[in-house]
Amino acid sequence: MKKALTLLIFCFALLPLTAQNNWSSATLVKTEGDTLRGLIDFQNWRKNPSRIQFRSTSQATQESFGPLDLQSFWVPEESVHFQGAVVEVDFSPFATQQLTVDQQADFRLDTVFLRSVFLGAVNLYFLRDRDTKEHFFLQRPGGAIEELQYLRYLEEVGGKKVVKTKDIYKTQLLEYLGDCPAARNLIAGVRYREQDLLEILLAYQNCQAGAEPEFVGKTDLGRFIFGVAAAGILSKYDFVASSAPTLDEVEFEYCPNFGIAASMEYILPRNRGKWSFYSELMWKTKHVLLTEENVNAIIAKREWELDLSYLCLNAQFRYNYPTGRIRPFVGLGFSYGYATKANSRYYEERNIIGIPDVSESKLISPIRKYELGALLTLGARHGRFALDARYEIGNGLSPSIDLRSTSNSIFLVLSYQFADR
Repeated sequence: MKKALTLLIFCFALLPLTAQNNWSSATLVKTEGDTLRGLIDFQNWRKNPSRIQFRSTSQATQESFGPLDLQSFWVPEESVHFQGAVVEVDFSPFATQQLTVDQQADFRLDTVFLRSVFLGAVNLYFLRDRDTKEHFFLQRPGGAIEELQYLRYLEEVGGKKVVKTKDIYKTQLLEYLGDCPAARNLIAGVRYREQDLLEILLAYQNCQAGAEPEFVGKTDLGRFIFGVAAAGILSKYDFVASSAPTLDEVEFEYCPNFGIAASMEYILPRNRGKWSFYSELMWKTKHVLLTEENVNAIIAKREWELDLSYLCLNAQFRYNYPTGRIRPFVGLGFSYGYATKANSRYYEERNIIGIPDVSESKLISPIRKYELGALLTLGARHGRFALDARYEIGNGLSPSIDLRSTSNSIFLVLSYQFADR
């Protein structure tokens, strides 16, 4: 079992490191104005790329281009456009634990590929930097590119430090878009996020006497996919210490069980759907039985039985290999279960001087109703179907410090999702 656990952890760590080229048709405009058509290794980047890989044909030598080499590149089938630029970027901290009371903007010159969100009467660009901070930029066609400023800082209020914001970007939006009443009316409520800013740029474009925008990017918010699953399960319990004599000598073997589930998977934005959060509500049985016969001259038979069923919430972060007909995935998460049935039994048949004697009692009392477990998954997907193997280790069923137990389960799960990924 330890070997299987080690293998699953190794697979989870290794799979994201494997090469996954995705050559897509693209048009590049070089700094000198020359146009190149061919293929780029498109990764639907979450962070803006620092360089891209290009081939004129699938067999041609690979070339690398940075922001100083290209004016722009365009991937039509993905509706993605990037602009090479040298811009002032505010690198002031954004994470709460890094903020200070006297926080100021920290503008530095940087060379980047900006993702085009909207190209029209006023252009909107996006940058997620190396620290995952999000930046938005505005530009009038042919003019300078300017960052929309949004500053977080700490302020002492009543002896406590609280997070405050400076929404400087709203003043900047008014300068760029204030001549359009429809856009101006939206500025007060606009948040510093792509969907809100795109909405206000579209409103401004509608003020331009029917002029159509040159480009409108797709806003990737991720998506949900629902499904169902059925599982075959092998379950066992281990008792590492016991105050109950009947459990001192028990070594349960794996016993067959089953489960059914309804699932929901959230595919995270960007990165070609490699990362997802998978959750399911599963009902499963957990029945184990150990029988011994002809134990000795007195005991003819004895049985140890645990008969439980659980309603479980299983949740995992998954890494999904994005290409191929068969796409492997690995997952790491937890399981939290509530026992809808919890029975235990110790049964013994004795034969004393030819007189039969039968006794039956509870094996464990009380039984803990809640179980928390760690969950590891290794599987593969073909179309809407997936098959995965899981290993789960839980904190068992005894609430007593004198009787500690662990549960171990191996799953083989067949699942179906109601939509394509």
